[in-house]
Amino acid sequence: LDPLTGLSGHRRLQELLRHEFDRAVRYKRSLALVVVEPDGLELASQKQGGETSDTLLRDLAQHLRGLVRDVDLLGRLSGKRFAVILPETDGEGAVVAGERLRVAIDAHSFVVGSARTATRHASVLKLTVSAGVAAIPARGMETSSDLLGRALESMVQAQRRGGNRVIAFGAADFIWSRQAIQAGTR
Repeated sequence: LDPLTGLSGHRRLQELLRHEFDRAVRYKRSLALVVVEPDGLELASQKQGGETSDTLLRDLAQHLRGLVRDVDLLGRLSGKRFAVILPETDGEGAVVAGERLRVAIDAHSFVVGSARTATRHASVLKLTVSAGVAAIPARGMETSSDLLGRALESMVQAQRRGGNRVIAFGAADFIWSRQAIQAGTR
């Protein structure tokens, strides 16, 4: 377990992803991965102090835990990145799940500072996340590492487009976002 968040750590998350990927391929089932990273965490830490990042990551992990299904596998991928393995979920379902996470985190208020015990020094921060989605079956995804790589690429694209959005790597080898679809553009 990751000592800060209590979630599965990087190594365990990789094992779980390999296992679920192999199972999905063997039984010809869908599998999706959502990679989530908070936007602007460094800025919040600079403004609020050194322990803010750890507090926000710990609280974000707790909040994510309450937002995923019982069958989903949540873990801390690295530093400030989290991953959710979504068995029996296709790309469209994963985008819906990622968007649900994004909206819920955006609406949540995180309490930080020496005053988490409700003293006058408490600060309430808003946090947004960028999320990248990838799913199988899809062309060019032969291994769990391919799936993870595509989800990470999509998450980076979400960050480059201003953050606070979900972007998926599509089966036709193009990147699209739910926001673009809602706006009628790709």
